[in-house]
Amino acid sequence: MYAIGAHDNAKYVARVPVPIGMWRPWASSSALGQPFGKGSVRIGSQVVGAAICYEQLLVLPLLVTMAEDPTVLVGTSNIWWARRTSIPDIQMEVMSAWARLLGLPLIYAANK
Repeated sequence: MYAIGAHDNAKYVARVPVPIGMWRPWASSSALGQPFGKGSVRIGSQVVGAAICYEQLLVLPLLVTMAEDPTVLVGTSNIWWARRTSIPDIQMEVMSAWARLLGLPLIYAANK
């Protein structure tokens, strides 16, 4: 995810790529995971805690994010391939639950 405009230097890289779909350790081209990587980015006065797609379903990346004391939670997903399954609803519910638990506003976008 990138911030465009006044804070265009803000960048967040997914920490946990989807196994087999993105993370293929046996292949020459594979996304690399950083589960303990930075889980937030500062944009202006806000600390944006982020979770991309598969990360939203895992506890560890979100705990790392919460340790960085975010002021807002942002979730994004590219789940067009799963639009006829329960996956989109599950991801939205998980992110909503984290936001409620931590008392944070949630911004969520999904490509269905």
